[in-house]
Amino acid sequence: MSDDNIAMETMLILAGAKNQRSVWNSRFQEVVDYCRPNADSFTGKKSPGQSNTDQIYDATAVDALEEFATSIHSYVANPTDRYFDFRSTNPRYANDRRVKLWCEHVTDTIYHYYSAANSGYTGSMSETFLDIGSFGTSVQYQYWKDGLHFKTFALADCWIKENSDGFVDTLVREINWTARQVMQEFGKMPPKLNEKTREKPDTPLTVIHLVIPRSDTRFLQHIKPAKNFASIWVCMDTKETLKIDGFQWFPFHTPRWLKMSTEVYGRSPALKAMPDIKMLNRLEFQLLKGYSKATDPPLIVPSEAFLVPLKTHPGAVNYKEPGSDPIESLPPVNFSIPENKAEQKREAIRKYFYNDVFRLEKENVEMTAYEAQDRREEKLRKIAPMTGRLNMELLGPQLTLSYLLCTRHGAIDPPPFEIQGGLKIEYSSPAARAQTSLRAVGLDRYIQRLIPAAQINPEVFASVNWAGYSREMALAMGTSEKILYSPEEMEAINSQKAEAEQQQAMVQMAEPASKAIKNLSDSGINLGGMM
Repeated sequence: MSDDNIAMETMLILAGAKNQRSVWNSRFQEVVDYCRPNADSFTGKKSPGQSNTDQIYDATAVDALEEFATSIHSYVANPTDRYFDFRSTNPRYANDRRVKLWCEHVTDTIYHYYSAANSGYTGSMSETFLDIGSFGTSVQYQYWKDGLHFKTFALADCWIKENSDGFVDTLVREINWTARQVMQEFGKMPPKLNEKTREKPDTPLTVIHLVIPRSDTRFLQHIKPAKNFASIWVCMDTKETLKIDGFQWFPFHTPRWLKMSTEVYGRSPALKAMPDIKMLNRLEFQLLKGYSKATDPPLIVPSEAFLVPLKTHPGAVNYKEPGSDPIESLPPVNFSIPENKAEQKREAIRKYFYNDVFRLEKENVEMTAYEAQDRREEKLRKIAPMTGRLNMELLGPQLTLSYLLCTRHGAIDPPPFEIQGGLKIEYSSPAARAQTSLRAVGLDRYIQRLIPAAQINPEVFASVNWAGYSREMALAMGTSEKILYSPEEMEAINSQKAEAEQQQAMVQMAEPASKAIKNLSDSGINLGGMM
């Protein structure tokens, strides 16, 4: 197939993707208008410098969204803390020292690239969580360029499709570049585009980037290299193909906050809260009008009473006919009812964004640090389904692709032969610990239930393996294994302890016999003759 036909096929795919999302655009635009004024528009491009807060009279939703994003970032993928570890999936070698050291090497390497100043990881994750709170869907691009790098693209410029398993495997993106930027990205330009922009490097152009499974693109079967995903760049203005390449692995991560089974795009806290957000802004608008009337009230004046037009600005002097009626203002407005209603809406909006979950509000109840932590984790468990989806659609694919890219470029040492069956990811973020803490609570409750019975019969504790209890409690609470002995090490320590105790017992048994022999010797008895 010619390049022109490939360009046309790509444009048809974009048109179909746009049509499928058309019903969402108006809803996403409401989120931009009321919650995310700095985000790209879904219904038309804004001019640079154009005002984007015209419809916002109360910033509660804007503030609640930002708090949601920073809190999710902190509790799911805190950039200042180790929130994941790689482990072997083979239980036979899970505690092998060589395997543990290699898994730790993999974890440290990926952390090193994530924390690099030029990786863009922290900034990209921050934008991703803002998009998730706003639109319920985000698009993050991960690639290798002398290290791992990350970018988050505006959802307004991206369209996605799912495969039969419900995972996103196709993305088409629309980019606004100048001719100069196209030249910088691709070098040589195709004939029509080159002729059109030869003398005008600032000519605005629209470029399409399509990433799609190669099995879906029959028109690309003959093109090499034969990678799993095709990457096609097209200029819409001249309908010419700029570049055809590919990816071995899908380079985009598209997490959704909540998703219906029949839908591709996610649903967000902002979409759920939108009726209350719009009502709050309407209430604030009406209150502002009321405050204006209260401070500068309409006046009731008698007809033809004034010699000049009525002046209402501060310090104004008005002259009226002698004997005419005095000036009266309208009765004051009662603001208490709309103010109370507005405060109710503010509180509801904060709850939609789970601000109450992340905050540990003071309830005038004294709590220990343990009780406070337990209450926070109980609140975090309320968002377990959503954080589980983030692990599945964002963190898991992100870490998997990071491992694959690092391995391909030689950043990770070859694995030991004991790594059989692959690797798994264990999350240790506060959100993950909130889920595993249920196990710790169960262990603790079991011991607490035994204490009253132990006061009657202490032997009830004889059935408890205290070493096993200690280890399971530590792991359930997210304690590092570096401070714990492995079961094999504990077995060796117990064997040495038992052997030492046996030797001590033998020494104690031999002590009376030694004393008896010494006493007989001191008394002058010839032991040799007795024998």
